Amino acid sequence: MYGRVVRQFYTILLVILIPLTLHSAITANYDPVCPLVFEAGTSLLTDHLVAHLGTVTITRVGNDRFFTPYFLTVGMDHVFSFTGPYKPNGQYQDLPTQFNLYAVSTLKNTEKAQILDNEYGIHPNRANERGNWNVNNFVSEIYLVSANSLSCYKLNSNYHLTGGVLGNFQIGLSSGGNREYRPGVDPLLPINGGSGTDTTPILNPGTNPADPIGYGEPSVLPTAWLIIKNQCAINLSDATHTGTTKVAEAEIQMLNCLDGDEYAVGVVFTNLANTNPFRLVLQVEGYSWCTIPYELRFNDENVTPGKAVRWEGLTNVPQSQNIMVTGVPPLAADQALSGFYQDTVFVTIIPDDTI
Repeated sequence: MYGRVVRQFYTILLVILIPLTLHSAITANYDPVCPLVFEAGTSLLTDHLVAHLGTVTITRVGNDRFFTPYFLTVGMDHVFSFTGPYKPNGQYQDLPTQFNLYAVSTLKNTEKAQILDNEYGIHPNRANERGNWNVNNFVSEIYLVSANSLSCYKLNSNYHLTGGVLGNFQIGLSSGGNREYRPGVDPLLPINGGSGTDTTPILNPGTNPADPIGYGEPSVLPTAWLIIKNQCAINLSDATHTGTTKVAEAEIQMLNCLDGDEYAVGVVFTNLANTNPFRLVLQVEGYSWCTIPYELRFNDENVTPGKAVRWEGLTNVPQSQNIMVTGVPPLAADQALSGFYQDTVFVTIIPDDTI
């Protein structure tokens, strides 16, 4: 597996995150597609070049009234240009062509492809569907759709976004059967467990909109995206001898990968001073000589600084592993001067074939 090397670091500091949660009987979930691929449209989108961006699923718990949901674009256009081989008059040329956003859904056994082209960014998922929908699950597939015929595009070619911004969105819900969505009045649905006021990227996290989208097989290599989260301070007494205490989490999501495939990376830990073992340093001017050695433990292995720890079974679903501190000599901890100790650790992921 080849991937982009993403280098990040953490410091042993206390970080507190207090999420804002909106409780609602109607919630939404969004699953972005990985990787993006142009393909021939089917069903209602026949004879168009399309790219499936993701799936919106709206779930109702209980008997709340369920009126028309709206796709609300935030920092996102509704008309796009993609440039690549296009044949308007019998010969391919690199030309920009228009694409639009569509929502494809089925309600009460009726499939509908709804263009999302409201100039104010307030797009009904299904226009002219009045009254209480009275469904517990509503699924809407979001697509980029060419305005021109599929026959004009060249198979196994790349197309670059050259006009329009693929930004963020929210999901709003009309509060009346014959009423359009009213911003600031009608409710926003929490997406993926967030709050209704959060905005959700239409693309996979870390995906670069400037990357080409291939018509045919994916033309880009799988990429590993690393996030260090939930960092916290530690109590040294919890990490003496063989005791372990959590200091952070490493999360990896695979991008541009195929559903069902599994990947592996190497995770390398080094610190700012490049010491072996790792060392905490007293944060008092003139006392940098006062250090406390420690070890890291990751993925059920003791970490050797600079040596990769293999992480297998990675998919396009984000996965996390705890980063633990251990191996603090009791004597060193007992005899250390009082104060705040810190180390800066760099976490690097490397491709599987270089491990």
